[in-house]
Amino acid sequence: MRKVLEVFDPPIISYYHHAHYLSMVDTKEQYEGWFLSNFIQLKCFHDLPTNRLSQLDFFHETYFSQYDDFLEDVVRIYPGGVIRFIIDAINRNEYVEAILNDYYIPHSERYLVSNYDHNILVYGYDTSQNIFYTRFIGKKHYTDYEITFDELETAFLQQKGVPIQAYYFNLFNYSNGKPQFDMKRIIRYLEDYLASSYRYKQTQFALGLEVYEYIAKYLVELREKRTYYDIRPLHLLWEHKAIMLRRIIYLKNIEALNEETACIEDFEKLAKIALSARNLLLKYSITNKPNLLDEAITIVMDIKSQERELLQKVVAELRSKFSL
Repeated sequence: MRKVLEVFDPPIISYYHHAHYLSMVDTKEQYEGWFLSNFIQLKCFHDLPTNRLSQLDFFHETYFSQYDDFLEDVVRIYPGGVIRFIIDAINRNEYVEAILNDYYIPHSERYLVSNYDHNILVYGYDTSQNIFYTRFIGKKHYTDYEITFDELETAFLQQKGVPIQAYYFNLFNYSNGKPQFDMKRIIRYLEDYLASSYRYKQTQFALGLEVYEYIAKYLVELREKRTYYDIRPLHLLWEHKAIMLRRIIYLKNIEALNEETACIEDFEKLAKIALSARNLLLKYSITNKPNLLDEAITIVMDIKSQERELLQKVVAELRSKFSL
Protein backbone atom coordinates (compact mmCIF):
# COMPACT_ATOMS: atom_id res chain seq x y z
CA MET A 1 0.00 0.00 0.00
CA ARG A 2 1.17 3.52 -0.79
CA LYS A 3 -0.11 6.88 0.39
CA VAL A 4 1.55 10.27 -0.12
CA LEU A 5 0.08 13.55 1.15
CA GLU A 6 0.45 16.62 -1.03
CA VAL A 7 3.44 18.86 -0.31
CA PHE A 8 4.51 22.23 -1.71
CA ASP A 9 7.71 24.25 -2.10
CA PRO A 10 8.07 26.23 1.15
CA PRO A 11 9.01 29.90 0.66
CA ILE A 12 10.93 29.84 3.97
CA ILE A 13 13.53 27.18 4.74
CA SER A 14 15.82 28.96 7.21
CA TYR A 15 14.26 27.05 10.10
CA TYR A 16 12.46 23.73 10.25
CA HIS A 17 9.41 25.13 12.03
CA HIS A 18 8.63 27.23 8.95
CA ALA A 19 9.86 24.87 6.25
CA HIS A 20 7.87 21.88 7.49
CA TYR A 21 4.67 23.78 8.07
CA LEU A 22 4.79 25.70 4.80
CA SER A 23 5.44 22.43 2.95
CA MET A 24 1.86 21.51 3.85
CA VAL A 25 0.32 24.75 2.56
CA ASP A 26 -0.16 26.05 -0.98
CA THR A 27 1.16 29.58 -0.46
CA LYS A 28 1.16 30.38 -4.18
CA GLU A 29 -2.53 29.77 -4.86
CA GLN A 30 -5.10 28.66 -2.29
CA TYR A 31 -3.48 30.24 0.77
CA GLU A 32 -1.53 33.08 -0.80
CA GLY A 33 -3.70 35.77 0.82
CA TRP A 34 -3.15 34.28 4.28
CA PHE A 35 0.58 33.85 3.69
CA LEU A 36 1.13 37.44 2.56
CA SER A 37 -0.90 38.74 5.52
CA ASN A 38 1.74 37.14 7.74
CA PHE A 39 5.54 36.90 7.76
CA ILE A 40 5.99 40.67 7.94
CA GLN A 41 7.60 41.40 11.30
CA LEU A 42 11.13 40.27 12.22
CA LYS A 43 12.58 39.60 15.65
CA CYS A 44 15.86 38.60 17.26
CA PHE A 45 17.31 38.37 20.74
CA HIS A 46 19.80 41.04 21.66
CA ASP A 47 22.60 38.50 21.91
CA LEU A 48 22.25 37.46 18.25
CA PRO A 49 25.75 38.77 17.39
CA THR A 50 27.52 36.32 19.72
CA ASN A 51 25.07 33.53 20.58
CA ARG A 52 24.52 31.10 17.72
CA LEU A 53 21.53 29.60 19.50
CA SER A 54 19.80 32.98 19.11
CA GLN A 55 17.69 33.28 15.99
CA LEU A 56 16.64 35.97 13.59
CA ASP A 57 13.09 34.94 12.79
CA PHE A 58 9.61 36.02 11.83
CA PHE A 59 7.42 37.24 14.67
CA HIS A 60 3.87 36.35 15.78
CA GLU A 61 2.50 34.43 12.84
CA THR A 62 -1.06 33.07 12.74
CA TYR A 63 -0.89 29.43 11.73
CA PHE A 64 -4.23 27.81 11.09
CA SER A 65 -3.67 24.06 11.24
CA GLN A 66 -4.69 21.88 14.13
CA TYR A 67 -2.02 19.70 15.64
CA ASP A 68 -1.55 17.23 18.45
CA ASP A 69 1.61 16.60 20.45
CA PHE A 70 2.58 13.05 21.27
CA LEU A 71 5.50 12.54 23.63
CA GLU A 72 8.15 10.02 22.65
CA ASP A 73 7.11 7.60 25.41
CA VAL A 74 3.58 7.43 24.02
CA VAL A 75 4.87 6.56 20.56
CA ARG A 76 7.18 3.88 21.97
CA ILE A 77 4.26 1.94 23.47
CA TYR A 78 1.94 2.45 20.48
CA PRO A 79 0.71 -0.91 19.08
CA GLY A 80 3.02 -1.64 16.16
CA GLY A 81 5.57 0.95 17.30
CA VAL A 82 6.70 4.12 15.60
CA ILE A 83 6.26 2.74 12.06
CA ARG A 84 2.60 1.86 12.63
CA PHE A 85 2.06 5.19 14.44
CA ILE A 86 3.23 7.17 11.41
CA ILE A 87 1.35 5.05 8.88
CA ASP A 88 -1.88 5.38 10.86
CA ALA A 89 -1.44 9.15 11.08
CA ILE A 90 -0.87 9.51 7.33
CA ASN A 91 -3.91 7.33 6.68
CA ARG A 92 -5.89 9.96 8.64
CA ASN A 93 -4.38 12.64 6.32
CA GLU A 94 -2.12 13.93 9.08
CA TYR A 95 1.43 15.08 8.40
CA VAL A 96 3.98 13.90 10.98
CA GLU A 97 6.86 15.89 12.43
CA ALA A 98 9.29 13.73 14.39
CA ILE A 99 12.67 14.17 16.05
CA LEU A 100 15.29 11.63 14.99
CA ASN A 101 19.02 11.07 15.44
CA ASP A 102 20.95 12.22 12.34
CA TYR A 103 23.67 9.65 12.91
CA TYR A 104 21.33 6.95 11.59
CA ILE A 105 19.84 8.91 8.65
CA PRO A 106 21.82 8.16 5.44
CA HIS A 107 21.06 11.50 3.76
CA SER A 108 22.12 13.54 6.78
CA GLU A 109 25.40 15.44 6.89
CA ARG A 110 26.07 13.76 10.26
CA TYR A 111 25.36 10.23 9.05
CA LEU A 112 27.77 7.84 10.82
CA VAL A 113 29.74 10.89 12.00
CA SER A 114 28.03 12.38 15.06
CA ASN A 115 24.86 12.15 17.11
CA TYR A 116 22.48 15.05 16.61
CA ASP A 117 18.71 15.06 16.99
CA HIS A 118 16.53 17.16 14.72
CA ASN A 119 13.00 17.23 13.32
CA ILE A 120 11.92 15.80 9.99
CA LEU A 121 8.60 15.96 8.17
CA VAL A 122 7.03 12.64 7.12
CA TYR A 123 4.27 12.95 4.51
CA GLY A 124 3.95 9.53 2.94
CA TYR A 125 4.81 5.84 2.93
CA ASP A 126 5.04 2.81 0.66
CA THR A 127 4.68 -0.57 2.36
CA SER A 128 5.72 -2.45 -0.78
CA GLN A 129 9.17 -0.83 -0.52
CA ASN A 130 9.16 -0.24 3.27
CA ILE A 131 9.95 3.44 2.88
CA PHE A 132 8.74 6.76 4.25
CA TYR A 133 8.71 9.97 2.20
CA THR A 134 10.30 12.75 4.23
CA ARG A 135 11.66 16.29 4.11
CA PHE A 136 14.57 17.81 6.02
CA ILE A 137 17.89 19.56 5.53
CA GLY A 138 20.24 16.84 4.35
CA LYS A 139 23.62 17.70 2.94
CA LYS A 140 23.12 21.47 2.86
CA HIS A 141 19.68 21.42 1.21
CA TYR A 142 16.08 21.20 2.41
CA THR A 143 14.52 18.64 0.11
CA ASP A 144 12.75 15.27 -0.17
CA TYR A 145 14.33 12.01 0.92
CA GLU A 146 13.22 8.40 1.12
CA ILE A 147 13.99 6.72 4.46
CA THR A 148 13.45 3.02 5.07
CA PHE A 149 11.21 1.88 7.88
CA ASP A 150 14.22 0.34 9.66
CA GLU A 151 16.32 3.52 9.31
CA LEU A 152 13.58 5.71 10.75
CA GLU A 153 12.86 3.32 13.61
CA THR A 154 16.54 3.11 14.56
CA ALA A 155 16.96 6.90 14.37
CA PHE A 156 13.91 7.27 16.59
CA LEU A 157 15.06 4.73 19.19
CA GLN A 158 18.59 6.18 19.29
CA GLN A 159 17.70 9.77 20.18
CA LYS A 160 20.34 11.22 22.47
CA GLY A 161 18.27 13.65 24.46
CA VAL A 162 19.74 17.01 23.48
CA PRO A 163 18.66 19.27 26.38
CA ILE A 164 17.37 22.13 24.20
CA GLN A 165 14.79 19.91 22.47
CA ALA A 166 11.61 18.33 23.75
CA TYR A 167 10.91 14.91 22.30
CA TYR A 168 7.57 14.73 20.58
CA PHE A 169 5.65 13.84 17.47
CA ASN A 170 3.43 16.55 15.98
CA LEU A 171 0.47 15.50 13.88
CA PHE A 172 -0.82 18.28 11.62
CA ASN A 173 -4.13 18.66 9.85
CA TYR A 174 -6.14 21.63 8.62
CA SER A 175 -8.78 23.36 10.69
CA ASN A 176 -12.13 24.12 9.10
CA GLY A 177 -12.42 27.14 6.84
CA LYS A 178 -9.98 29.01 4.68
CA PRO A 179 -7.93 31.80 6.29
CA GLN A 180 -8.47 35.10 4.57
CA PHE A 181 -6.32 37.94 3.32
CA ASP A 182 -6.15 40.53 6.12
CA MET A 183 -5.43 44.12 5.07
CA LYS A 184 -5.66 45.46 8.61
CA ARG A 185 -3.03 43.02 9.78
CA ILE A 186 -0.72 43.97 6.91
CA ILE A 187 -0.97 47.69 7.70
CA ARG A 188 -0.48 47.22 11.43
CA TYR A 189 2.48 44.91 11.08
CA LEU A 190 4.16 47.09 8.46
CA GLU A 191 3.77 50.03 10.84
CA ASP A 192 5.22 48.00 13.70
CA TYR A 193 8.05 46.81 11.47
CA LEU A 194 8.95 50.42 10.62
CA ALA A 195 8.67 51.47 14.27
CA SER A 196 10.66 48.45 15.55
CA SER A 197 7.84 47.73 17.97
CA TYR A 198 4.88 45.48 18.77
CA ARG A 199 1.83 47.59 19.53
CA TYR A 200 0.10 45.14 21.83
CA LYS A 201 2.79 44.62 24.48
CA GLN A 202 6.45 44.95 25.33
CA THR A 203 8.72 42.14 24.16
CA GLN A 204 12.22 40.93 24.97
CA PHE A 205 13.22 41.09 21.30
CA ALA A 206 14.73 43.57 18.90
CA LEU A 207 12.02 44.03 16.28
CA GLY A 208 11.55 45.31 12.75
CA LEU A 209 14.18 47.60 11.30
CA GLU A 210 16.19 47.41 14.52
CA VAL A 211 17.23 43.83 13.72
CA TYR A 212 19.52 45.14 10.96
CA GLU A 213 21.81 46.58 13.64
CA TYR A 214 22.15 43.14 15.22
CA ILE A 215 22.77 41.43 11.88
CA ALA A 216 25.55 43.93 11.17
CA LYS A 217 26.98 43.37 14.67
CA TYR A 218 26.98 39.62 14.05
CA LEU A 219 29.01 40.13 10.87
CA VAL A 220 31.47 42.32 12.80
CA GLU A 221 31.84 39.65 15.49
CA LEU A 222 32.40 37.04 12.79
CA ARG A 223 35.03 39.19 11.10
CA GLU A 224 36.83 39.56 14.43
CA LYS A 225 36.49 35.77 14.97
CA ARG A 226 34.54 36.18 18.21
CA THR A 227 31.69 34.01 16.91
CA TYR A 228 31.30 31.39 14.21
CA TYR A 229 29.75 31.12 10.78
CA ASP A 230 25.96 30.87 10.48
CA ILE A 231 24.20 31.45 7.17
CA ARG A 232 20.70 31.59 8.66
CA PRO A 233 20.45 35.30 9.57
CA LEU A 234 21.30 36.49 6.06
CA HIS A 235 19.36 33.68 4.41
CA LEU A 236 16.24 34.59 6.37
CA LEU A 237 16.77 38.29 5.59
CA TRP A 238 16.77 37.40 1.89
CA GLU A 239 13.61 35.30 2.32
CA HIS A 240 11.97 38.28 4.06
CA LYS A 241 12.77 40.54 1.09
CA ALA A 242 11.53 37.95 -1.43
CA ILE A 243 8.25 37.64 0.49
CA MET A 244 7.93 41.43 0.76
CA LEU A 245 8.31 41.68 -3.02
CA ARG A 246 5.52 39.11 -3.47
CA ARG A 247 3.35 41.08 -1.04
CA ILE A 248 3.84 44.37 -2.89
CA ILE A 249 3.03 42.72 -6.24
CA TYR A 250 -0.11 41.19 -4.70
CA LEU A 251 -1.23 44.56 -3.29
CA LYS A 252 -0.68 46.20 -6.66
CA ASN A 253 -2.61 43.45 -8.46
CA ILE A 254 -5.65 43.92 -6.20
CA GLU A 255 -5.32 47.71 -6.74
CA ALA A 256 -4.50 48.44 -3.11
CA LEU A 257 -1.34 50.21 -4.32
CA ASN A 258 -0.86 52.33 -7.40
CA GLU A 259 2.02 51.84 -9.84
CA GLU A 260 4.15 54.63 -8.39
CA THR A 261 3.86 53.56 -4.75
CA ALA A 262 4.35 49.88 -5.48
CA CYS A 263 7.83 50.53 -6.93
CA ILE A 264 8.16 46.91 -8.01
CA GLU A 265 11.62 47.45 -9.49
CA ASP A 266 12.89 48.92 -6.20
CA PHE A 267 11.58 45.99 -4.16
CA GLU A 268 13.11 43.60 -6.70
CA LYS A 269 16.41 45.39 -6.19
CA LEU A 270 16.16 44.93 -2.41
CA ALA A 271 15.61 41.19 -2.84
CA LYS A 272 18.58 40.94 -5.20
CA ILE A 273 21.00 42.80 -2.96
CA ALA A 274 19.82 40.82 0.08
CA LEU A 275 20.71 37.68 -1.89
CA SER A 276 24.09 39.18 -2.74
CA ALA A 277 24.77 39.78 0.97
CA ARG A 278 23.92 36.16 1.71
CA ASN A 279 26.22 35.02 -1.09
CA LEU A 280 29.07 37.14 0.26
CA LEU A 281 28.72 35.31 3.57
CA LEU A 282 28.82 31.99 1.71
CA LYS A 283 32.01 33.08 -0.06
CA TYR A 284 33.52 34.09 3.26
CA SER A 285 32.88 30.58 4.61
CA ILE A 286 35.16 29.30 1.82
CA THR A 287 37.82 32.03 1.59
CA ASN A 288 37.85 33.64 5.08
CA LYS A 289 38.44 37.02 3.43
CA PRO A 290 37.24 39.72 5.90
CA ASN A 291 36.57 42.28 3.15
CA LEU A 292 33.61 40.12 2.06
CA LEU A 293 32.01 40.68 5.46
CA ASP A 294 32.65 44.42 5.22
CA GLU A 295 30.77 44.43 1.90
CA ALA A 296 27.93 42.45 3.44
CA ILE A 297 27.66 44.90 6.36
CA THR A 298 27.39 47.83 3.96
CA ILE A 299 24.67 46.06 1.98
CA VAL A 300 22.66 45.18 5.09
CA MET A 301 22.60 48.79 6.29
CA ASP A 302 21.76 50.03 2.78
CA ILE A 303 18.78 47.66 2.68
CA LYS A 304 17.56 49.08 5.98
CA SER A 305 17.55 52.70 4.78
CA GLN A 306 16.08 51.90 1.35
CA GLU A 307 13.38 49.65 2.75
CA ARG A 308 12.32 52.23 5.32
CA GLU A 309 11.76 54.82 2.61
CA LEU A 310 9.83 52.43 0.35
CA LEU A 311 7.61 51.00 3.09
CA GLN A 312 6.74 54.40 4.49
CA LYS A 313 5.18 55.25 1.12
CA VAL A 314 3.36 51.91 1.03
CA VAL A 315 1.89 52.36 4.51
CA ALA A 316 0.83 55.94 3.77
CA GLU A 317 -1.15 54.89 0.70
CA LEU A 318 -2.72 51.88 2.40
CA ARG A 319 -3.73 54.07 5.34
CA SER A 320 -5.38 56.55 2.98
CA LYS A 321 -7.47 53.81 1.35
CA PHE A 322 -8.38 51.47 4.21
CA SER A 323 -9.75 52.25 7.65
CA LEU A 324 -8.57 50.23 10.66
